[in-house]
Amino acid sequence: MDTQDNSPIIKAAEILGGIAKLASICKITPQAAHKWVNTQVPANRCIQIEQATNGAVTRYELRPDVFGSPDSPDQPVNKHHRTHVRRAADREDRRNREADK
Repeated sequence: MDTQDNSPIIKAAEILGGIAKLASICKITPQAAHKWVNTQVPANRCIQIEQATNGAVTRYELRPDVFGSPDSPDQPVNKHHRTHVRRAADREDRRNREADK
């Protein structure tokens, strides 16, 4: 079995119905989402994917280098980067709420 088959982003895509559906949820092109298979998911997308999969794929699985371990979620691996990611996720949430109005 290919190691990519076990990757969290492949798992998320399977749960959500494919790369195109994942891309649609993240409001990006399928090509951009497909690049994540061979690279890393941008940290600011991890929480969005975690929410879309109802926690079946976690931010800790997607980017342990940023979010650390689920056993120590309050201990950021990189505090500055984690703050940036939270702010980006907050902005995305605000945009989504405004779009729903």
